Amino acid sequence: MSRGKQLWQVGPDGPRTLGEVLEALGVDARALAEGRVFVERRRASDATEELDVGSRVEVFAARPSEEPAWVVERADGFVIAHKPAALPTEADRSGHACLSREIAALIGARQVHAVSRLDVGVSGLVLLSESRTAHQRAARLREQGAISRAYVAIAERAPAPEHGGVSTPVEGRAARTRYAVVATARPHQLPSGERVSPALLTLWPETGRKHQLRLHARELGAPLLGDRAHGGARRLGTESGSVLEVPRVMLHAARVELPRPSGEPWVVVAPPPADFAEIWLALGGGGEDLERASAMR
Repeated sequence: MSRGKQLWQVGPDGPRTLGEVLEALGVDARALAEGRVFVERRRASDATEELDVGSRVEVFAARPSEEPAWVVERADGFVIAHKPAALPTEADRSGHACLSREIAALIGARQVHAVSRLDVGVSGLVLLSESRTAHQRAARLREQGAISRAYVAIAERAPAPEHGGVSTPVEGRAARTRYAVVATARPHQLPSGERVSPALLTLWPETGRKHQLRLHARELGAPLLGDRAHGGARRLGTESGSVLEVPRVMLHAARVELPRPSGEPWVVVAPPPADFAEIWLALGGGGEDLERASAMR
C-alpha cells in the first residue's frame, strides 16, 4: 500500500473481476460508487468487469471533510449549495467526500451535476442541476451570459486603479474579470520583507476559465493571500512581531444570479465563512466590509 491508496496487480491465478479484487483488498464495494477505484488509471464503476492479467487496480482513500456542505436554496431543478473550502466540487481520486455527492445525499437524489465549480481551497456558492433538462437549461443560460457570479477575495495589496477589469487570456482562451477594492487593512509584512496593506476585493468573472480569478489577481499585481500556486503569501508578519498564517486561498463565491423560468431573477448571497472572516479581522478589517463586498453588484 502506498500513501493514500491500495494497489493490486491482476495475476493469472488470483481474482479476475473487479469485485473480487475489491473483496481481496478488503474494500467495501461502495468505493466504486464513490469514484475511488481506477483500473489502469481509468475510473471504474462495474464490479463485474473482467480484468486482464497484469492490469493495475488502484483504490484511493476517501478524502475526509471536516466541514459539511449544505443546501442554501433549491428551485426549478437546481440546487445552490455552499461548498466548504476543503471539499472538492466533484469526485476526484479520493472520491468519497465531494460536494455533488454530499448534496445528492442531502436532497435524496441519485446524483446531481455541478454547473459551476470551485477549486479545493475556495469556499462558497455552487450551482448544481438535478436533471438533464435543468443541466441543458443551465448550458443555454451560460451561453447567453445570463448566469452571473461575484466573489469576495483578500489580496496582498490593492490593485490600481481601485475599479477596473482584466482581459488577459487564460491558456490561450479569452478571459475577462471585473474587480473593485472594497477596503484595505493594516500594513503587514510579506516573507520578502516588503510591507503591504492587504485589500478586500469583489471580483466578477465574465468568463469561466480555470483559475481565472487567481491568475487575474496576480496579473493585477495583487495575488490572493494563501494562493501559493499563483504567488500569494501564506504567512504575514504583524506589527507586534507575530506571524499570521493563511491556511487556504482567500477566495469565496458570495453571489449567484440567474433567471427563473418565469423571468424573475433568482439571487442568492452567502457572505464568507468564519475562517475567511477571521483572517480579514486579524488583518485589521471590519465585519461590515465583508457584508459590503458580498452585496456589491
